[in-house]
Amino acid sequence: MVYAIKTERLSRDEFAFAVFLQGGVNKTQRSIVLDLDNYMAYVKDEVKYITLDKASDMFKDRFEGIAVFDLSADDVSINLAATVCAAENYLGVPRNLLHMAEGLKVKFDAADIRGSNAERQRAVFEKYKDKLDRRGLVHQVVKGDDITFSFATSPSLKGILLFLPTRRRRT
Repeated sequence: MVYAIKTERLSRDEFAFAVFLQGGVNKTQRSIVLDLDNYMAYVKDEVKYITLDKASDMFKDRFEGIAVFDLSADDVSINLAATVCAAENYLGVPRNLLHMAEGLKVKFDAADIRGSNAERQRAVFEKYKDKLDRRGLVHQVVKGDDITFSFATSPSLKGILLFLPTRRRRT
């Protein structure tokens, strides 16, 4: 059986939390799917729909801590949290939804990393790069910071894709 979370009525923060929860829980086998677009047409397992609250309660004990981010901030905090969650066994949680991960300790807070968006991403990447399997390159401009990114997967979290900074691009 696989559990499914309906996404159509989730807020932006709830949707981001659901994606982090799904990615972390499904690192060894598919347990949660998000009912998004027509994806459910491809699911052949028996499906039981549950709420995001229920999914959090059922699966939060699989994580060693929380990486907090702020979607309301005009920055890259979700990228920072995604990097840390891929490197560590943390659950990414928007700040205003911390109550949904009650019982888990905050181990990383994106607001603690200072500097420009590119500097913040570079600092987090440098700290965790040895725990990530980097493959490929993609170029992105984040609020005027011209930077080259690697997209990475963590071998321990099979299949999670992230975009992580490597170095400034020279043009």
